Amino acid sequence: MAAPTSAPAPYPRTGLVSTTRDAAILVATSLLVLFLQLGNSRFWDQDEGYYATVAYEMHKRGDWIVPTFNEQLFGHKPPMMFWGMMMGFQTFGVSEFSARLPSAIFGLGSILLIYFLSRRIFDRTIGLIAGLTMASCLMFTVVARSATADAHLTFFVLLAIYLWSIDAAGQS
Repeated sequence: MAAPTSAPAPYPRTGLVSTTRDAAILVATSLLVLFLQLGNSRFWDQDEGYYATVAYEMHKRGDWIVPTFNEQLFGHKPPMMFWGMMMGFQTFGVSEFSARLPSAIFGLGSILLIYFLSRRIFDRTIGLIAGLTMASCLMFTVVARSATADAHLTFFVLLAIYLWSIDAAGQS
């Protein structure tokens, strides 16, 4: 009777140097695409002004718990987005840049998650192409450069899929 063999790795392992280089390429690309002149334009979407106002009112009151819009309770969105904007306001002052910064950070995180997920499912080259493709998609960059909850949602959905892929590979 032959000895049982272990299951093959779900993707070819690559060295730390190549992973670091790929991540550096994606971060540099993201810095150019997502962060460059982030605050140079006014809020152009109705939702951007709406959500930034909620965060501003919370910031003005020093209230990290109760979101309001026009001093009325605003329970339509989870407060994490507003907390990020408030941290931006505290760090950089109240501005379009400060309100959009959390979305850009979550956009960068989404690009890196796409890289690691694609690398896990396919290989390193596909992961890099997927990350660069996502960074160059117009709709994604618009979402990741706006003060809305869309980039946050994208990040956490991708994180859930990535963690599921790790768990599923461990159970096979």
